[in-house]
Amino acid sequence: MVRNEMITKRQKSIIVGCVFSDGSLSAASTSTSACNYRFHITQSEKRIGFIKWLKKELQSLPGGVHVYTFTTTGNNGFCHNKVKTKARLTTKRNKYFTNLHKMFYINGKKTVTKENIQLIDGLVLAMMIAGDGSHSQKHGFYLLHTEGFSPVESILLGDYLKQKFGLDYTLNHRKRTKHRKGEFWCLKFNCYSSYKLRKIITKYLKDIKCLQYKVKKFLKPKVYFNYDFITKNFLENELIICKKTMVDICKEYNIPVRYKICKLARQYNIPVKVGRHTVV
Repeated sequence: MVRNEMITKRQKSIIVGCVFSDGSLSAASTSTSACNYRFHITQSEKRIGFIKWLKKELQSLPGGVHVYTFTTTGNNGFCHNKVKTKARLTTKRNKYFTNLHKMFYINGKKTVTKENIQLIDGLVLAMMIAGDGSHSQKHGFYLLHTEGFSPVESILLGDYLKQKFGLDYTLNHRKRTKHRKGEFWCLKFNCYSSYKLRKIITKYLKDIKCLQYKVKKFLKPKVYFNYDFITKNFLENELIICKKTMVDICKEYNIPVRYKICKLARQYNIPVKVGRHTVV
């Protein structure tokens, strides 16, 4: 039976974000031409709360969703023969997932294309970080692990995130390890972009208890922004939003410009290096 009932925009964003990261689309039988595809995602025991949240969000899908836990025994790269508990969510087959599979999978491999990146919005980005993002609270930056994609695909994804959300990034090469062969890549967002990224995703992830570590406030980063950087890249955005000039701000607070900058930097927990002194 083909199910193609209405799927909400929010549900589509959640599914697309998961497909970009940990989720998969597969046929319900060995004959892929005989049926539609379905969506499924597997998470570790520590992230069962995320699976429960997905179940709550997607339970109104045609046919509903099915969640179950299972155990596996094997080598995770560090501990041999370790028993691990995992949780998996699966949906019923649907024509929407079949169309999504055609958009994401080329020659059976998940791929970033100019077409599927157009589906990215704030919620999609939040799901991508929930699945493949890591967060350095100490140093104040985010990484988006794109090891499953080629460098060209990673750059395509990074350029779109920069265009749509203003997130500056660098493409970082991950070194090979004893248990991981081949080359791996990730997108690293600088401190300022990471502050914007955290602001975007927090409103979507704030209700998922097991993912709160990904939206914690940054501690004092080791890399200090100098006075000119703060003025050009941070305060100008604030001024545009407030429709004020630096002169207006100085008159309003009756203080020198540099002290106003330090005041705003403290508000966003960003250390500022002014001359030889670091003001935090």
